[in-house]
Amino acid sequence: MKKSQRRIPSAGADAASQPPQQPLPVLKPATQVDFYARLQAVKSRYLHGALKETIEDARFDLCALDGELASFADAASLKRLASFHLRGETFFPVPYLLKRNAYLLGYYRLLYGFSCKAFYGQGPFKRFQRMEDGGLVDLRTEPSLPALCRSLCATGGMLLEAIKGVSLGTVFELQLLTLGPQFKGGGNVKVGQSAIDTFFMLLKSLLSPYNPKVKGRRLHS
Repeated sequence: MKKSQRRIPSAGADAASQPPQQPLPVLKPATQVDFYARLQAVKSRYLHGALKETIEDARFDLCALDGELASFADAASLKRLASFHLRGETFFPVPYLLKRNAYLLGYYRLLYGFSCKAFYGQGPFKRFQRMEDGGLVDLRTEPSLPALCRSLCATGGMLLEAIKGVSLGTVFELQLLTLGPQFKGGGNVKVGQSAIDTFFMLLKSLLSPYNPKVKGRRLHS
């Protein structure tokens, strides 16, 4: 007695019996496009390119920089950086450098992983925010630069000690990790402001029969 043979359907038959698939939506990489544009904007001010350009200026005194690095940064840390073919200012700020380019305070804040809110906030570092935002070292801030640099050099030393291998790529990656949430938070603020503006314009339209007085985002009779 012969065994019954089961017919195996071909792949083509299965495909023919399947309902046609709906095309999937195309997702827009809006966040990454915005991130890229903002990254290009900060590269020349807060990242390694800005540090390099500052030092390469013909009027920059490298001996003055080295003298302050020897005073403010730990000798063992400087030696470790040198073993990776990196100069001390890659990780450590000094007053002479920040006087030449105050924007570079942002370079070290990003490297050490502090958001603007966490670093400046209402604490002792708030008085230095104009350095990063406007590139300014005013008469009230300048006397405090040594204390600022000693504090940040201590932070930089702790970070350097915790990293096994150091390179310019490592520095950039650490700064990028800080910039990501910062850019994301900035984007959320824009969305919130846009929603507020939309609501205000709607409210203004609804109240237009009463001729309200408008001042900024305030309506009053």
